[in-house]
Amino acid sequence: MRCSGGCPRVSRRSRCANPRREWSRRRRSPRRHADGSYRDLARTARANVLLAAGAAGIPAIDTVHLDIDDLDGLRAEAEDAAASGFSASACIHPSHAEVIREAYRPTAEQIDWAHRVLDAAAAHDGVFRFEGGMVDGPVLRHAEAVVRRAG
Repeated sequence: MRCSGGCPRVSRRSRCANPRREWSRRRRSPRRHADGSYRDLARTARANVLLAAGAAGIPAIDTVHLDIDDLDGLRAEAEDAAASGFSASACIHPSHAEVIREAYRPTAEQIDWAHRVLDAAAAHDGVFRFEGGMVDGPVLRHAEAVVRRAG
């Protein structure tokens, strides 16, 4: 599927659940405070989506960033989503795609750590110590996810 802006790598589109007319009038989302931070209800909903998806073993996709021209805000939001454990962020404009991809792309240091911990895991059964920390199943799944995201 191609998005209306001609992005061949975007495979899904989503409708925004925010009240557009109200947002347009106020130029900010009703799910946020004036400083851009999420209101408690939106933070709770976001956390519930993340936890429910994890429990179901399916990817959690974070919501869209409504201000199309605010790429710095989008970058911060996508980086937070990636750090929180979301698998992806939905986007509403072609200019958002690369910003979101970059936010989810692991750093060279993260990739190196993931390969090292996965290599070390081959020599251990169960939980083990690695570089001063404990490694168990969730840590190994995180390392595997880092390697997958790295391509």
